[in-house]
This record gives sequence, structure tokens and C-alpha cells, in this order.
Amino acid sequence: MERMSPLKLRMLLHYYSGPGDFMDGLFHAPAVRSAIDDLRDKDFLIEYGDTDICTTYRLTDRGKAFVHALCRLPLPVQCWRMPGGSQKHE
Repeated sequence: MERMSPLKLRMLLHYYSGPGDFMDGLFHAPAVRSAIDDLRDKDFLIEYGDTDICTTYRLTDRGKAFVHALCRLPLPVQCWRMPGGSQKHE
């Protein structure tokens, strides 16, 4: 099962939450370029195509669905247990 890196999560959340390019369009950093290319190849991002808009990429429907799924995740709960024991206490 493939997992999403923190950088890719930041990118998806960035493009979901407002206008403008991630890192103000400084895509030349190798990790950033690689992440954008991967998200684009996997249909999470698409090039905007409108030169009047101040952003190069936007989320696809798949990208929006992924962010919506993240937003629906419940917050984690810490559980305590005694070493060697099986009872858990919150």
C-alpha cells in the first residue's frame, strides 16, 4: 500500500485551502518538483491552464475527495496500558 508523504499532504492542503502556488511557484527544488510530478501523474493535481489565474495547479476531483477524507478522520485518542497487561485505560 502506497502512503502519502508529509510534503504531498501539505501540497494538497495548500491547493485545497486557497489560491496561489505552493511555495509561491518555486518548483525547482528537487523534492517539490518530484512531489508535484507524482501528484499530477496520480491524478491529484492538474495544471490550471488559465493564465489569468495566479496559480499553476489545482486539485482534481480525486485530490478534493482525498482532502475531504482526511478532514473526516477522527482525532486520535491516547490509550494507556500496564506493561505485560492487556487492559487498556483511556
